[in-house]
Amino acid sequence: MAPKEPKEPMRLLVAVDFGTTFSGVAYLQTLNDWGEAGGEGEKVPTILKYDLGQFSPPTFGFNIDDDEDGKIEWFKLGLYPNVEETSLAKKYPTKTPKMNDSECQRHVVNYLTALREHTDTYLKDRFGDAFWRSTPREYIITVPAIWQDKSKDTTLVCAEKAGMGPRNKIQIVAEPEAAGIYALQSMENIDLKVNDTFVICDAGGGTIDLVSYTVNSLKPIPVIGEVVVGSGALCGGTFLDRIFADYLTKKFHDYGPWDDEYQAAALKVFEKDIKRKFAGDTSRTYTIRVRRLPDNSALGISRGFLEIPGKDIKKVFEPVVREIVKRVKAQIQATESGGKKVKAVLLAGGFGRNEYLRSRLRDELGVNIDVRKVENSNTSIVRGALIYGLAKKVPRLATFLVDTNIARRNYG
Repeated sequence: MAPKEPKEPMRLLVAVDFGTTFSGVAYLQTLNDWGEAGGEGEKVPTILKYDLGQFSPPTFGFNIDDDEDGKIEWFKLGLYPNVEETSLAKKYPTKTPKMNDSECQRHVVNYLTALREHTDTYLKDRFGDAFWRSTPREYIITVPAIWQDKSKDTTLVCAEKAGMGPRNKIQIVAEPEAAGIYALQSMENIDLKVNDTFVICDAGGGTIDLVSYTVNSLKPIPVIGEVVVGSGALCGGTFLDRIFADYLTKKFHDYGPWDDEYQAAALKVFEKDIKRKFAGDTSRTYTIRVRRLPDNSALGISRGFLEIPGKDIKKVFEPVVREIVKRVKAQIQATESGGKKVKAVLLAGGFGRNEYLRSRLRDELGVNIDVRKVENSNTSIVRGALIYGLAKKVPRLATFLVDTNIARRNYG
């Protein structure tokens, strides 16, 4: 009689997609309850606010109003100061002042602590206090593919300080790699064959991250290998918000009734509705409620609504989409210069869901390269990270393998 395999100890794997502008958490499903502030969604804003001073416990996520002063944003980028600053980032900078390494790391620790504490509360409520106390949690955290070892090590140090366990127990996975893993697991009609090469474009809120993979085998499990060094830059979806804010400021610069309250309300509608739905239709008019403002045909105000032509929205999108298209083309060129023909571009991340971005990429890349959105693109990274973590912890349950990674130089 063959000896029984030893049982795997009970533990709970928790994946964290720590993003520049939004973050997500998953264990066996994604968290979608982010507290009393109405924050129901699969991701929570990567924002902090110190109400009682910089060294007090901060407020985080949805508990901070969109128009509040004193918000700390984009602090994740301080972990990798070498990220390429595009013309977009120079023209439309974040309002958060630049910070030194210690300030950045303190914000990262505080944010990850708040995220971990909220997750603990959620798990206690869902599974009960006894299960939570008796079952250790092990964390997987995602990082951009372009990060070098120093930035990854700093992330692990911050995660350890945030209570996510000793750093040698915390796993790290590249964000596009996690998205690629999830895509191969979930997209039944992806139609990728052995030796096919594809590019993952993780289009997030602050940055895009590009990595090329070749399918080395599909049976018994998919095996993918990285082809060339990935690339990334500051040209994510939140630049649309900044450009739209600039558009409104210029439009209403000498119109007295337009104040900060109207500006903030209009930005919220753009971020939560118009930006997500825009697919390139310039014949459509988009409306924003502006109660109590008198009619003004020159400004497009009629019966309490601001009417914005689709062509103006397209102009808002154009600088961001143009930059992303340029970056995707460069990644494809680098891949194909090494003898690999790119068959598909898979879009992940929050802005990866946008139909206009996909249609522009299709037009620019031509019929020989398929452009698709990864299913559940907004949470594909955290879902893929969980699959990755499970495979590393319990190899017999692995449903994929990434067998090569291109070395990235570490500049000390």
